[in-house]
Parts: sequence; structure tokens; C-alpha cells
Amino acid sequence: MANAPRGARAARLVLTTVVVGTLVLASTTLGGSAAAEPTGIERGRQAAPSSAGTGNYLVLLVQPPVASYGGQVRAQPYTAALREHQRRVAAAVDADPFYSYTESLNGFAAGLSADQARRLTARDDVAAVVPDRIRTLAGRASGVSSSGAAQWVSPIRPVRGRGTGGGLVVGVVDTGVDSDSSSFAPTGTGSRGTRGGFRGGCQSSSDPDQAADYTCSAKLVGGSYFLEGQGGARAVWEGEFLSPEDYHGHGSRTASIAAGTKTRAALSDRLGLGPVSGVAPGARVAAYKACWATADGSASCTTSDLVAAIDEAVADGVDVLSYAVDGATTDAADPVELAFLHAADAGVFVAASAGNGGPGASTVAHPSPWVTTIGAATSPTVSATVVLGDGERYRGAPGAPVGVPSSPLVLARDAAATDANPVEAQLCLPDSLDPDRVVGAIVVCDRGSNDRVAKSAAVASAGGIGMLLVNPTSDSIDTDLHSVPTVHLPDTAYDGLYAYADAAEQPTARIKAPAGGARQPTDVAPSSGRGPTAAARGDILKPDLVAAGTDVLAAVTPERARGNSYGLGSGTSVAAGYVAGLALLVRAERPGWSPMAVKSALMTTAADLTDGSAGTFGRGAGIVRPRRMLDPGLVFDSDYADWSAYLASQGYAAPSRRPAVRASNLNTPSVAIDSLAGRETVRRTVTNVAGSTSTYSVRKAGLEGVSVSAFPSVFTLGPGGSQTVRLRFERDTAPLGSYETGFVRLNDSSGGHRVRIPVAVQPVGVRAPRRLRLDGDGATTVRTRAGVTATMVAKVRGPAAGNDTTARGADTGGVNFDPRLSGLWAQTIEVAGPAELVRVQTLPDRPADDLDLFLLDEQGSAVASSATAAAAEELTVRGLDAGTYTIYVQPWFVADPSGDTTFTVRTFQVPRRQTGPLSVEPRRQSVGAAGQNRWRVEADGLRSGKPYLGWVGWYADRGSGDTLAGRTLVSVD
Repeated sequence: MANAPRGARAARLVLTTVVVGTLVLASTTLGGSAAAEPTGIERGRQAAPSSAGTGNYLVLLVQPPVASYGGQVRAQPYTAALREHQRRVAAAVDADPFYSYTESLNGFAAGLSADQARRLTARDDVAAVVPDRIRTLAGRASGVSSSGAAQWVSPIRPVRGRGTGGGLVVGVVDTGVDSDSSSFAPTGTGSRGTRGGFRGGCQSSSDPDQAADYTCSAKLVGGSYFLEGQGGARAVWEGEFLSPEDYHGHGSRTASIAAGTKTRAALSDRLGLGPVSGVAPGARVAAYKACWATADGSASCTTSDLVAAIDEAVADGVDVLSYAVDGATTDAADPVELAFLHAADAGVFVAASAGNGGPGASTVAHPSPWVTTIGAATSPTVSATVVLGDGERYRGAPGAPVGVPSSPLVLARDAAATDANPVEAQLCLPDSLDPDRVVGAIVVCDRGSNDRVAKSAAVASAGGIGMLLVNPTSDSIDTDLHSVPTVHLPDTAYDGLYAYADAAEQPTARIKAPAGGARQPTDVAPSSGRGPTAAARGDILKPDLVAAGTDVLAAVTPERARGNSYGLGSGTSVAAGYVAGLALLVRAERPGWSPMAVKSALMTTAADLTDGSAGTFGRGAGIVRPRRMLDPGLVFDSDYADWSAYLASQGYAAPSRRPAVRASNLNTPSVAIDSLAGRETVRRTVTNVAGSTSTYSVRKAGLEGVSVSAFPSVFTLGPGGSQTVRLRFERDTAPLGSYETGFVRLNDSSGGHRVRIPVAVQPVGVRAPRRLRLDGDGATTVRTRAGVTATMVAKVRGPAAGNDTTARGADTGGVNFDPRLSGLWAQTIEVAGPAELVRVQTLPDRPADDLDLFLLDEQGSAVASSATAAAAEELTVRGLDAGTYTIYVQPWFVADPSGDTTFTVRTFQVPRRQTGPLSVEPRRQSVGAAGQNRWRVEADGLRSGKPYLGWVGWYADRGSGDTLAGRTLVSVD
């Protein structure tokens, strides 16, 4: 199961020329048999330009990086050769690189003008020139929750009987780590690692503030920071630490969840939070700070800095990478994902968060099959109860793990300090309470005006021992870590609470400690990114699995948490840290397993969530089960050659020893078929990692209306043996156009192992190309595959000529869209409707700009939008009602220092009838389910130099009229 030695690897991927968006992927090698990795567009925001009129770019070269080099030259001379070649390429256009990547990518980052970028793109030894982008973190701020589901007994704890991950190293690419936290106190010595020993170092602080000092130890074995993509030290917010030390808190939280030392957490001498530990407390931590706190409390990460951090982490020899940063949703070949590919090839397990873009469909980030993508699960609400002196009880969200015995109850409005008015006191503003009235009492505070946790701090400062935070109007109740035991009550308790306190001669109350403790997650958090993935045409299933991700107690930074060192955190970043810790435990116990074998073990032993409302596209394989992960029975493994073959099937031409592999046929521990036309067969190869011979039988669970046949359906494997199983999925009665989900189970006849993989298939009436491009007098052959037995009928709609309008706008400063912004360009269009197809495109005069495109109806409501990092945007809408619509173009970023830009807006309106010489022959063909047809699509006689848009509707006639089964958009230039 171990990765092959570098010298024994197969020939590396070589790219022939492929155009992807605005990138040209070139083919060439610089010598020997070494070849290149595919590259692609990063979907994100453009980073700040390095100087007026220029932007930062990542220039990726075709020679493979050190991590995936298959030649005979030793790593050190090869690294030097890569850097020398990078220097020559940059010098050819007078570029001054600020990063050189050699380990996980081969390339450099530099500020380039549009002309320099074009000249580099034209070179044979350049694979891609990619604009630098800004990414965001994948977690909510510590100390605040939106669910009311606090895990007062932290679910993050060592897993009994599974070791502690001793000696292994997790690299945390994030906001740094708080080296002063007790969660990173030294435990033992040494950091052996499974990849030949850790080689990283401890970068010194360049910040005069002593609080920025980062101290390495036997626990924190490395620390580096990367800020050139931000524009260097001068561009970083002045409150940040110019060192690996964490100011923001996000990185400390993630690192402590993965590998924090077991300790006891407390908010104060009076208020302990109980024990807290990382999943793998014996593991070591290396901080790679590439995300930087901003003045508004968020953080900014650039692609160039992130790739530099990954590059160094792989070179240093980390065993696991924790990556809790948002990422690409549509492209498995952007720079970060490609860096992960080579990291995985080098033997590094990558745990990446699924992002917090949910609950909408196709919001899951990090779609690459070589990455383990983790969603966040949430648990049942844990509530706290307050009992008034008259016996009345109210339940709300807890604010501490402990209770308060019967004590005086004081209304804050009646305890105003001498220099505060009752309104300020009722809101428990800082210094608004009179200690003489509050000492030893439980204080009633109204929600509003200031932070919830600031209210309890005001109560504690005045000597109060508890707080009842009550909503005056309907609002959420929230779990926070408060300075005193607190219950957050809904507005339904407001009148009764105040009435009792006003009427009782000596009002009292007691706070009962929250019932229960850590609970097993039961559902997917609403914000967790969901599938189906927009990458690989939906034929990769993401997220892979889910882990605890709501209100988890972990380390934070005092600078951002009112002096506290621990707080609650939520989001897929928490879940990613959890799985990174589990991977450390597995790798410590199974050092010969590849990263994909570890991923497989985590997925195939996962369990159902008791509330399955989020479905397969929310939970993936399910919730991790640490006690089963070391003995999965079978694993589904894959390697660099498999991933290269998969990328070749996605349009990255890759001459290699293996043919292209469809995404659905990649050997993952899951199956996704976005367009199941009749039936389809996929292959999976399993390897027995148990210590004994076992016989397995294959069954399905769920997948209503879809039959599953396995060949063979029963097989026997000895230790280390492998078996390829063909799985045939065939639609029976399942409805067309909707997903059916379930599992394929491989059960050991002895009952020792239960292996299962999640499955999602979407039966369709026809599988046809989604888009087709012709020239003005061109023709092509189109192949379709039917999902039903029928007569397939081709009907042409359009084509309609495009209308071009010259437009002008001004830089809007990177703010969110608002139709009232200055600098926008707007135009109204009349739509005849209904069921008309409308397409709007922006054609930029300056490709370095970032334009966003919006379509609003007469009421000002958004109908559609396209807001990628590119200047060329496109939106296509079907079925619009008749009426007036407004097109808005927002110049989100303008490269020209003047701030002004020009572009063309092109619109098409395609009617529901044929309007020009676009034809399909033959018009009708009979076909059985899963049968294929060939059609000739031809454009003849259209006006030269004019763009046209039409579509072909594929209709299934089953004897009672035809039904639209699919469509192919046809662009004619």
C-alpha cells in the first residue's frame, strides 16, 4: 500500500495544447522523460495588483515538481535546475518573481502586466499563467455559535485504543498558531514522521511586538509565514503579527482540534470548561501562515501565498495537511488543487474543508479526488434551564457548562451605575451596572446594542455570578462562551421573567447546568458545502464525509477573544481539523498505507446520520467512526497515474501509459453518475488490508428504482489480495431527471467487516453534449445515448443573432453588488417570453479586469448572475416570463490605474422555433434504452462574422407524444 519510490514511478503527465478559459496549457518537456501536470483556472477574486496596471500571477511550467519527479536526478540538483529554468523564463519578460515553487508545483509568482502575461502564455515551456486570487477561511469566529448546540464536554478527545499520533507532523495552512497556548505545550520529544523525518524550521518574527514571537518546541516543530501575495509586510493590517504567531485564532483552533495537547480549558478562575484535547495529542504541529487577519475581523489568503505554504510543507516532510480555507468548486485543476495532487503523490494526506456555502446545491469546495473533502455535522441542541423562585421554568441556550445555585435575581435596569441610565444598564453595556446591587446576583440583561458576550463580561465585572440574557423580540437564541454561567432565553420568556422579578419581594433564580454532554452529530450543518459537485460533470461525489463541526471547544487567541484562550468554533474548518487528526492516528498505526487508503478507511467505515435530511450530497459517506477506521477490511486505492488519467478525461490531453479514465470510473470509495442513460458500468478495485482471508458479497441499499448488478457478486481475497468488481447500474422505475442515492455494500461472510460506499445516480432521458460550437458554414457529428426506449426526435430552436453593445464602467472597489452603486453599466431588454432562452455575455477589452454580470426583473429581484474572477462572464436563463429586465455589469476590479474600463455586452434571445439555417439530420431515430444515435448538426448560410446561438432539443416519443429529454446549446461563430 505504500507509495512507490520516486525513481520507480511511471512517466509523468505531459500536456498537449488545451485552451481552458483564458489559459493555454502547453506541451513540452525540458529534457529526459519528465513531463508536466495539467493546470487550470482558479475561481476566486483577483488579489491586489503589485503595482498600478499590473496584477499578480502564478506562472506554472511544464516540468514536474520535485514531489512527482520520476527521473534519476537527485532531488537537490533537480530543485536547482527547476529554479534556474524559472529564472530564465522570468527574465525573458523582465519579470521579478516573489515566489519560486519547486516541491508541489513547478513555477513562480510575479507581478505581471497584461503584455507580460500574454508573452509567457505563448511559450512552449509554460503550462499556464493564472491570476492570483483571494480566498477566505472556512469557519466561523470562535466563541460564537448560531445553533444552540454547545458541546460542553468537548467531542475532540483522544480516541481510545488508537494511539495518539506520536511523532507524526500535521502541517496547518491557516492563520498561524498561538505558540503560547497550553494546547501546544510540549509532549515528549522527537518528530519522526512517516515520510523520512520532518525537515522544517522555525522562522523568526519580523515584528517588533514581543507578542508576535513564535516559539518552536517539541510540540511546535515548525513555523513559517507567507505574505508576498498580500503585497508584503506593508500591505498587512497593522494589528497582525508578522510571524507564524496567530493573531486571528482560526489556525490555532484548527491545529488544536487536530493535534492539541490534552489540557484543561477555562475562561476564568471561577469558570472552568473542562478537559480539551486534540484528536491526536501526541502528534507535532507545524504552522504555515498564509492567511492574514484584517481590520474587520475576517482574514485574507491569496493563492500565491497558499501555494507557497503547501510547497514548503511538502518539502518539510509533513505527514498530514490541514487546509481549512475555501477553494475551487468547479475545477480540480486550479493551482491549489494541483499542489495537493503532488502533495498526495509525495505521500501527504490532505484534509480540506468543504466550505461554508451551503445549503445550496453544488456549493462544495475542493472537488479533487486526491483530496479528502470534509463537511460539517451538527448535534442535537443542548439546553439549559433557569428555575425562578416561584417554580416557573424557562429553557434556553447555555452559556457555560456549570450551573448557579439559588441566588438573588436582579433586573439590570434596576441596577444602573451612578453615571449610567437605566436603558444602558438594561442592555448591560460596559460599566453600566452598580456593583453594590449586582454582587452575588443573577442579572437579567436585554439582548441588543452590544455583543452578547460583552454583556456577561459587564455582569462579571460588577460582581454578578450569573446572567439571564433575554430577547425582547423574536430572534435566535445562541450558544456563546460567557464570563459567567448564562442562559439565553427566547422572547416568549420576556414578559413572565420581568413580571416575576417586579412582583416578588425577594426574587431568586437558579441556573441548572446543561443537560447531557457531547452528543453524536445527527445532521449536516446548514452552512456546510453540498454536492453534486460542479466539477467533472457531476461524476465525482463530494463531500467525502462529515465530522463534528458545530460549537466545538478549542484553542483561540486572546487577542481576538477578550483575553480568553479557549472558545467555541463552528464550520467545515472544525470538521477538517478533526479528520486531519484522525488521519494522523491512522498513519501512525498503518504507516504503509497511502493517503487514498487512509481516505478509503475513513469513508467505508463511516456511519449514517440519524437525520438524513441533507442526503448523500450533504454527508457523503457519513459521519466518521474512529473506532472502526483502523480495520476497514478493504480499501479503494488510487495514485498519480490514476489521477492523471482522470484529468485527461476532463480535457487535459495526457499521453501516458494508461488511457483516459472517466470520472465515474476512478477508483474512489464512492460512485457518482450524473447522467445515467439506461445503464452504465463502472469498475472498482478493492484490496484486502485485513490479516486473514475473507469472502465478500456485494449488495445495494437504497437506490430505489435502480438495479445494481456486481460481477463478480461474491469473491474471496487473502491478505494483500485485490479484486476488480464491475458494478452495472440500470434504471428500472426511477423517475428521470432526479437523483437516486444509496450505498453499495461489501459484506464479509464472517461478519467481521462491513464495507460500504455512497452512490448517487441521476437517470436521464438522453445523454447529449451540453454545448457545441460551429463555424458559420460548419458541421459536426453528435452522439447521443438514450435513457429510454423511444423514437428520439431532434428539434432546432433558433438560431438567434447576437446583439453587441459597447459599454463603459468604473471600478467599484470590490464591494458586493448593489444596483445603486456608481460605476455600474446598465441596460434594459424586453423579453417576449415565455420559455425563451436568454444569454448575456461580457466581452472585455482588458482581460485583467474582473467584471460581474447580473440580470434583474422589473421588481428589482435577481434572476441570474455570473460573478467569477474573470472579465468574461456569461449567464444563460430559460423560461423567462415576458417583461422588462435589466442587465447590470459591475466592474469589481479594474486593472487600469484610471479606474475606468470598456467592454462589450452581447445578448441573445432564442425563440421556441427554428429561425435560421441550423439543421439536424436525421430528424427522428428509434433507439432502445442505453442505445446510441449519431446526428449531423450543420450551420449553413449564416451571416459571416456574426455570432449566433441556438439549441437542439432532444425529445423522446414513446407513443403518446414527445417529451423533452435533453438539450444541446449550439454556438455559431
